[in-house]
Formats: sequence, structure tokens, C-alpha cells
Amino acid sequence: MLLWIAFTTSLIILVQRAITSELAVHDKIFQYYQKNVRPVREPNTVTTVTIGPYYLTILGMNAAQESIEFSMDYLQSWKDEYLTWDPAEFNGTESIRIPELLLWVPDIAMTESLTVTPLLPEEKRKAKIDYDGTVSLWSPAVITHYCKMKIRDFPYDTQTCFIWFAPWVYPTTQVLPVIEPPTSAVSMELAGNSEWEIVSFVPYERYSNSSDGETYKELNFALTIKRNHVYYIAVMIIPTFVITTLCLLGIFSPFNNKAEREEKVSLGLTTLLTISVILNIVATEMPKASQLPLLG
Repeated sequence: MLLWIAFTTSLIILVQRAITSELAVHDKIFQYYQKNVRPVREPNTVTTVTIGPYYLTILGMNAAQESIEFSMDYLQSWKDEYLTWDPAEFNGTESIRIPELLLWVPDIAMTESLTVTPLLPEEKRKAKIDYDGTVSLWSPAVITHYCKMKIRDFPYDTQTCFIWFAPWVYPTTQVLPVIEPPTSAVSMELAGNSEWEIVSFVPYERYSNSSDGETYKELNFALTIKRNHVYYIAVMIIPTFVITTLCLLGIFSPFNNKAEREEKVSLGLTTLLTISVILNIVATEMPKASQLPLLG
């Protein structure tokens, strides 16, 4: 019994000490902190923002509107020169979690996204701050992104969607985004859906110049996906082949009386109706573009 009381008391003391240490760190680093200015002590210092996607799941593809919807979680990390402390002065506290709203956050945006719906509201998101000033911020979201469709090989087509990340205001002399590929400890998780399979997710970089002479850097992730064509073979191609065969047989088969002629007319009308239903299925899946699939 005495051992249990001693253990419980020690645990309570350790927890209280940890809470007190985190509070002390918070009070120290935020005493004169200003989140509205870039966190550098010298104006010529460039803030390097590392961006690393860690999972992506395809939720749907709207071919008619040429858009893709997916869920993605990506990590942004950067150095905040004003959020540093010595762990030895705070009982070995090396990191704390702070609400995102209290921090300066780089204005990295997905420049071609139609909608971005965060899975956590901004007031509930927290960033991890290490004692050396490294800030790590996870941003899980459901994103609808523009994706230009090439339907020439439908339903055996492969599409490539380009996901762009770039600072909205800061040029490369102030904020420099860089790509961080997933490490061996945290691998990139990619998941398709019943219709689309992810083939590759390749990052690369691009620089652009604005009219005022500033240089901006963009990070691009090329998401290549392949359509699972089994459904379209079973629902569209095979029925179309069977219906076309029946139509040809009905046209060229001889008839001996009026009743057989009426049956041929009924067969022709039925096949036309069936073809129109199949064409309606194809039309709802295709974007309104000048390019047509090879299947017609």
C-alpha cells in the first residue's frame, strides 16, 4: 500500500512538473511574439518551408467537370527564430504543442484547387514547436482540384493531375518552399478507389517571374491515375457489341410475311433505344471537349 501511494505521488509530481515546464516555455517564447511578421531576425534571411505529403486517397473523379476530389494530409515545417529555448532551463522540455492561430504561418496555397475543406477547423489545429525553433504543422483536408482530362483512350485511359503548392505573396527572397520526400520511417500512403488506380505521384519544382520582377517558386506533384476498365467493358462495350450484332442480323435476315417484318421493325427500335441508353451513360462520363474517344 505504501509503495502504491509513493508511486502515485511521484507520478502526480512528474505530471505537474511537465505541465509547469510547458507553461513556462509558452510564457517565455510568446512574451514579445508577433505573429503578423515573418519570424526572422535579419531581413535578408530566407524562410525555408519544407512541404511533404504523407497520404493521399482518391474520393472521386468528375470527368464532365474535369475535377478530382481527394483527401490528403501534408506536413509543413519551417524555422521560427523567435520560438527557441534551452531545454535545460525547463526540466528537459524539448517540444510543445501550440494552437496554429498563435503562430506566423507561411501562406502556402494550392493554386489550382477549386475547394479545400480542412478536416479540422483552424481554431482546433495545433503545431509542434521544437526547442530549436522548428515548427511542424499537419494540414489534413478534402480537396477538389482541377484536372484536365484526355479521353482519347477511354475507357483504357490514364490521366495526370498536377497539384501545385506555392506561396501566395512571398517571393523566393523571403519564403522558399522545398519538397521533402517521405522518409523510411514515414512512407507515403496512396490509395485509389473502385474506379481509379494510382500509378505514380512524382514531385518536381518550377520557378516563375512576376511582372514586378520578383521570382516565385512552385512545387508540383504529378498524380498519375489509371482507370479500372472492367466496369465499362461489362456495361458498355460487350452490350454494344451484342446489340449491334442483333441489329445487323435483323436488317439482313429475310422475311416471308407481314408479321416477320413487324418483328424486324420492333427489334430495330429496341436496339436503337438500348443504344441511346448506353450513349447517355457515356455522355454523362465525358467532358464536353472537342476530343472524342476512339470508341466513338
